[in-house]
Amino acid sequence: MRRWFSDRRLLVLGLVAVVIFSIVTAATSPRERGTLVSVDSVDPDGARALRLWLESSGYEVRELVGRSVLPEDLNTLFILAPRHAYTRAEALRLQEWVREGHLLIITGPRATVNSVLEAFEVELDFLRPEQQLQPQTAPALQRPPLAGVTVDAFSPIITQRLDARIHVEVDGAPVLVQMAEGLGQVWIVGTVRPFTNLGLQDAGSAELILNMLADQPRGTVLGFDEALRADEPPQSLTGWFLRASAGQGILLAAGLTLVFLGLRGRRFGRPFPLREDRLRREPVEYIQAMGNLLRRSGHALSVAPLSN
Repeated sequence: MRRWFSDRRLLVLGLVAVVIFSIVTAATSPRERGTLVSVDSVDPDGARALRLWLESSGYEVRELVGRSVLPEDLNTLFILAPRHAYTRAEALRLQEWVREGHLLIITGPRATVNSVLEAFEVELDFLRPEQQLQPQTAPALQRPPLAGVTVDAFSPIITQRLDARIHVEVDGAPVLVQMAEGLGQVWIVGTVRPFTNLGLQDAGSAELILNMLADQPRGTVLGFDEALRADEPPQSLTGWFLRASAGQGILLAAGLTLVFLGLRGRRFGRPFPLREDRLRREPVEYIQAMGNLLRRSGHALSVAPLSN
């Protein structure tokens, strides 16, 4: 009687477990925040609605896929959750651009945003989870009047600059800070939600953005840092195998099969003899062979036929 846990069944069970693991991982893995806040994304974390709203309000919106050179006619730059950190040279170049009289609005995760804020002597603290707290809004934001703004998870803003103006704070932690930098202005936001397709629908999000752009007349050029799309490598079969959960599952299944075969030390099938080995000799061939051997040994007469 064959055992239930045969080699083949163990291998099949292992492959099924790999497939189930890949499906569950793909379904439950959280989406990486900061990679979808693009003005071309219609996902809840995207910013397509913000772009369309600004264009309908009379602003000219541009997508900037490079960080080396900023257009001369650019007045305002939005940096919304960049995927990659800025280099020191890029941050200093951006600081000089702001000092010339331009406006910078920046928000996102501390891992990438702090690479820019370091040049302005500011940093974001670690992300705090969503809290049921009502943010406190300073009365200085009156163009248009801002009664409140929705804040979910946020990163408190840390700075020692005395000229930093705190407009919104949650439980004493600054969430919205405005600073003068030379002839320009810097707005730092500790939460991405007001700029997203989902958050723009919240009460106060539109008023908050309009207060930031209060000194920018209609028709000015607003730029969005879209370097995350320019740096995204083209999708390939190799990239799909290495990054996608399904591709990783296939590679894991193939590796599991090779390890199984190697550990068991089995052939891929039963030994199959060659055709020449499977042919049997005729009886007369054995008689002829014996006669030849006797003739060569000098005993041919012992097998000679008897005469009558």
